[in-house]
Amino acid sequence: MNIWVLLAALIMFTTASDGKTLIVDPAGQGHPATLKGAVAMASPGDEIIVMPGHYSGAVIDRRLTIVGSGEVIINGNGNSALVVNAPGCKLSNLSIEGSENKPGVLLQSADNVVDGCLISDGTLGLQILGQNNTVRYGRINSSLGIELKSSMCSIIDEAFGGDKGIQIRDSSDNIIQNCSFWTATGLEMVSSNMNIIEKNKFSGNRFGLTVAESNQNRITRNRISGSFLSGFDLLDSSGNNVSENLIAECKVGISLRRSENNWLTNNICQKNERAGIYINGSNSNYLMGNILKENGNGILLSSSGENKIIFSTAADNIYGITLRDCSQNVLKNNSLKANDYNLRIDSGNQLAPELDGFVQDIDLSNTADGKPICYLVAEHDRNVSGDFGFVGLVQCRNILISNQSISNSSAGVLLAGCSGCKVNNCIVRLCEIGVHLINSKNCGIDKCVAEECKMGIQSLNSNDCELVANAAINCSERGFEIDDSGNLTLKDCTALGNMQGFWIKNSQLCRIQESNATWNKETGVELLESSECTLRAVEASQNKMGIRLSGSNGCQIDECNASLNIQDGIDLLQLSNSQVERSIASKNGAGIYIQSSKSLKIIDNDFSANTRQGLRMSGSSGCNVTDNRFIGNTISGANLIDSHGNYVYHNTFMNNGMQNAVDNGENQWDSGPITGGNYWSDHQAIGNPGNIPRQIQTKGVDRYPFQDPGGWEQDG
Repeated sequence: MNIWVLLAALIMFTTASDGKTLIVDPAGQGHPATLKGAVAMASPGDEIIVMPGHYSGAVIDRRLTIVGSGEVIINGNGNSALVVNAPGCKLSNLSIEGSENKPGVLLQSADNVVDGCLISDGTLGLQILGQNNTVRYGRINSSLGIELKSSMCSIIDEAFGGDKGIQIRDSSDNIIQNCSFWTATGLEMVSSNMNIIEKNKFSGNRFGLTVAESNQNRITRNRISGSFLSGFDLLDSSGNNVSENLIAECKVGISLRRSENNWLTNNICQKNERAGIYINGSNSNYLMGNILKENGNGILLSSSGENKIIFSTAADNIYGITLRDCSQNVLKNNSLKANDYNLRIDSGNQLAPELDGFVQDIDLSNTADGKPICYLVAEHDRNVSGDFGFVGLVQCRNILISNQSISNSSAGVLLAGCSGCKVNNCIVRLCEIGVHLINSKNCGIDKCVAEECKMGIQSLNSNDCELVANAAINCSERGFEIDDSGNLTLKDCTALGNMQGFWIKNSQLCRIQESNATWNKETGVELLESSECTLRAVEASQNKMGIRLSGSNGCQIDECNASLNIQDGIDLLQLSNSQVERSIASKNGAGIYIQSSKSLKIIDNDFSANTRQGLRMSGSSGCNVTDNRFIGNTISGANLIDSHGNYVYHNTFMNNGMQNAVDNGENQWDSGPITGGNYWSDHQAIGNPGNIPRQIQTKGVDRYPFQDPGGWEQDG
């Protein structure tokens, strides 16, 4: 007798109370040839063993166990392959092929188990609508692996491939444990509470784990890595416990947005491009014991308040901890070490910084490279003289910071909203900004050195401050930056080897005097839209550009030396009513370049020995060029292009290469027979002034040139 016939006979005589076993054999031989037929023959509690082969699906409407023996493939042919309507069923060792429109397996009832099954293809692998179902030890490779819309279900040791692993919606008290997700998005949870997501592995390129509008879930001991935009993303949610997760190599490790009262504890976030932990628009969260290594930002808070960050370590990141446009956050017992910039605090609005963005509770228990962090808010009349890794003063009065040596911070010393405070004899290295003044007044920075920072000393929205005997050396952007500030004095300061030396923008009544800008890669001194400023006894030499003023009216350059620069010594662009007097601009590309300006006074300067022109003027009018020396310039002494109404007299033009002067406009090269014109080395004049005209190349004439250099200074 055939062994299968014998086995079937034995099974048929099994008592109903013990449950019987049916065998589905596609070869027939007296047994059900189809799964649907076996289900129809079975009674509740029976077991169906399915032999290798391809089968159409079935609706399971009674409590059954269906087990695949060998390679068993079930296809729904456009419908769900298996629809479970009865509770207490078990499906194991089956390969189920899904469809485009229906889930491969649909669990509509409770207390079922799907064990060791392979579900592939289709839009949705498995849909769970009933409670207390278990899916374990299998693999699902569908566009969406599992859609879970129920409670008290368990998904354990399951592997997922495809676009999205699991979607949990309007569900609670479920467990997702020890699963592996090789999907673009791992797990998505929406409007679901008190679920446990633990010990899972995620790898993909979109989102690892996302939780939205969900509360009191526990996400713990998961490993998330790959190129995810966000490893774990929490949105509009509260009361969640996110702990002991390892998240690496994502754009952002852990992201909280518009979420509050969540706990992030003992997570490790490593090598995430933007941030290990990113908190945006989220308040009253608790971060403890997290380890942030080799990220863009270890912890980045933006527009968030009243969060607590304690006992965390941020090491080897670009930024250790960043607080941007935040207030009332608490930092205690955190260790920042070996970050490019350990601590960054800013308002998030460079143009109009709000002081609220600097009000934080940061005590001395926090360290930067082993040194305590000093952060004072609303204190006054005291000295800060310990050895600190960062010093910040916010809304403080009459505080002296002295003798600090600080490195690798966003701002080495920060003064925000302060008055009457002083920074004295400090050395700041490798910071984004060495000393940062924001919204402060009557403050002083004296004898400080900012070396190899991005910005040496910066003043933003500050007034009536004094910077004396400071040096900015080898800064990658600017040595000194003054922006939206008024009545600042920089005296005896040095800008050496920076990208730009002194840079002033939108600031009025500022003064740079007895200072030096040398070997800067771009401009030594630059003023942009800053009116009524004064440069006195400033040396700007061996830069790409010496001194440049643009849109800055009513300024004075007096007794300055802008020599040995690669391009121009002095540039005056789009100015009016400004003055250059008693200054030197020699051995540059050009001595002085004036463009689109009017009513300037260029008096008693030396524009000699430049490799192009001593003076080049373009599109300018109403200027006085008087008592200057244009000697030995390679191309020309003065070159006036498309300019008119300018007065050029009492100047010395001597031994300039191709021509002493060129003019194609309507300009006046003398001031009449008594005052006279200029001295020309290539023109023989008689008298001081004389009356033998000197023609200017292209256009114009000096009617009363002098026979002697400086002849206008002689008596009689």
